[in-house]
Amino acid sequence: MRYNDAMTLAKDPLLKQKIDATFQILKNGEKSFFNNDAKEGCLPNWYSFYATTNENLGYFQKFASFEDKDVLTVTASGDHALNAVYFGAKSVETFDINELTFFAYDLKQAALLNLSRQDFLDFYSDIPLFNKKIYDKFSSHLSLNTKTFFDAVFNFLEDAGINKHVMLRNLVEGYPVECDPGIFVRNNPYLASEKTFKETKKLIGMLKEPVRHKFCPAHRLGENFSQKDIVILSNILHYYFCSFYSNADYQVMKKNAEMSNNFLKSLSKVLKPDGQVSLFYEFGGFLPLQMSDRCKSRLGVDTEKFNISRVNRKSQDVVYAATAKDIKEATK
Repeated sequence: MRYNDAMTLAKDPLLKQKIDATFQILKNGEKSFFNNDAKEGCLPNWYSFYATTNENLGYFQKFASFEDKDVLTVTASGDHALNAVYFGAKSVETFDINELTFFAYDLKQAALLNLSRQDFLDFYSDIPLFNKKIYDKFSSHLSLNTKTFFDAVFNFLEDAGINKHVMLRNLVEGYPVECDPGIFVRNNPYLASEKTFKETKKLIGMLKEPVRHKFCPAHRLGENFSQKDIVILSNILHYYFCSFYSNADYQVMKKNAEMSNNFLKSLSKVLKPDGQVSLFYEFGGFLPLQMSDRCKSRLGVDTEKFNISRVNRKSQDVVYAATAKDIKEATK
């Protein structure tokens, strides 16, 4: 399916825009942005996406009990939500400012529910990613917009020939380093065995409502979601408070740093009185420690550290968590 075919099938104007942006990314790495909320103090919401998490989400077991809990997590690769389901969450909602992640979650959940574990692992970690024959086994179970979007992506990749690796590097964060099958399994408890994979399928079907997604920046969670027992922020706060970017981004990052109190007030609203939040983490041996110090100093929140074995490095990640009480105290 080439560009004109995809644009003809896409009836929704926003879907047309997303497909057009994706073709630009696939072809030459150009990053196309829309619904840019940077003026509100967050990063633009269009970029590439992670096919798999680069966090060892086994820390969920150390951080909190998910059994029968209401959970809110960043959408990201979708693995945070699926692990929350596996660990027994009663309900799961996700948020993100990268709308591509909502398509990516729909893709991953449909793949999980309709593929064997081996096909699922091959689809997400066999290089190159996204085998079209495997995609065809479950694509009929996707929503119409998601299917239209990924039909365009997968057929365009199939047409790419030897350039497929280049295009995947443009679209998929961390490709191919983060797509190792061993890392994929060890980072995700729901993939540990045939038993855990089947259990996750069953638990998705037992949720009172399907996993829901909402376009929402992290500093507006309290305005957009009901109260939760557990909130997972992954490394969002590093983007809010630490500049990974060029000097041109300084003003946005400076404004982000000034938002900490409003962010904490919003977070306090979305947490139940006895709720817990995974605030941020640092990559062992990768992120300078001062980045985490900067997050802590700007937030002013007492945190508890959890050391997590780094799957693909001889080092540890450190996850910083807090309670609803900690967050409330920091807003006084």
